[in-house]
Amino acid sequence: MATDIAIIVGNSYLAALGLKTLLLDMAPSLSVSLFYDSSDISSQLEEESVVFSFNEQQPAITINPSWTEAQLKKTLKAAIKKILQSKEKEKRTIPSGNRKLSAREIDVLRLVASGFINKEIADKLSISLQTVLTHRKHISEKLGIRTTSGFTAYAMINKLV
Repeated sequence: MATDIAIIVGNSYLAALGLKTLLLDMAPSLSVSLFYDSSDISSQLEEESVVFSFNEQQPAITINPSWTEAQLKKTLKAAIKKILQSKEKEKRTIPSGNRKLSAREIDVLRLVASGFINKEIADKLSISLQTVLTHRKHISEKLGIRTTSGFTAYAMINKLV
């Protein structure tokens, strides 16, 4: 799992641990990791990751020990907002083929890939024609595939037929 927020500890382990706890309280869905050196983190960071540092020599958002709690929380909220916006944007741009199909959608996909037309699928599954069309629409949205031949190829590649 990639790190969303990296904290470079420097000589302030307890402060970094406190910051990690605060970040996880504010945004439990994010991955927060402590590192002792910035050279350790390069392979574990996404492009949109945020790095906090207790060492002014490191390229990061440097935590100033003289900040008030309000200043620290304001900085943290801005960083968390940036990461969450990035994750939301990523969700919208990731091919939706990564989303799971329901059992019924898989049934419909198998029958489409086997060459059945919508009316035949409705009869075989004892559902209405409109329900078949709705399942096909959802499959298409989830997989990002628009054609019957695309459905067939997907089903064959994923050993559904």
